[in-house]
Amino acid sequence: MRILMAFFAVAMCLPAQTVPCAASDELAEIYIADQDDRKESPTDWSVVGRRDRERRERVGELIAAAELRCPVDFFHAAMVYQHGHSPSHFLLAHILATAAAFQGHESAIKLSASTLDRYLGRVGQPQVFGMQLHKMPWEDDFSPEPFDRDMLPDFVRQLYNVPSLADLEARLERMNQGAEP
Repeated sequence: MRILMAFFAVAMCLPAQTVPCAASDELAEIYIADQDDRKESPTDWSVVGRRDRERRERVGELIAAAELRCPVDFFHAAMVYQHGHSPSHFLLAHILATAAAFQGHESAIKLSASTLDRYLGRVGQPQVFGMQLHKMPWEDDFSPEPFDRDMLPDFVRQLYNVPSLADLEARLERMNQGAEP
């Protein structure tokens, strides 16, 4: 456990790899479409699911062609894959987000944590950051469960730009009292 925490602490303190590059306009457009689909309420998941699949297929082609060059390209690709449906989609999203984070993309740090939790949940393991909050139809409250609250101390959570355990619990309480998620 100590070795794992030391790895995280050292990895997150490495200098960002900044390389001048021209971001992919196509990946930016795909990302914007992905985000726009999630703004409509109510969401027609039969339509959005098909679009997600099409976007994921195109991003997969861009990855295979080594078209991801800039940190923002990795971030955009990660966001598309995190909206997948299988453990392999979530694991690839985690890898892409982590690559973007290592290259200096600030928002990708939190996405790296979120995608890891999504992957862990899909393979039947407890979350380690508690970023995936859900409310099942038969439950009254939002919950991150299963969630291993003892896995990571707050100083590691801070490195990933995620809330402390106390802040997470306060957010859950607000959400379960009717505040917006």
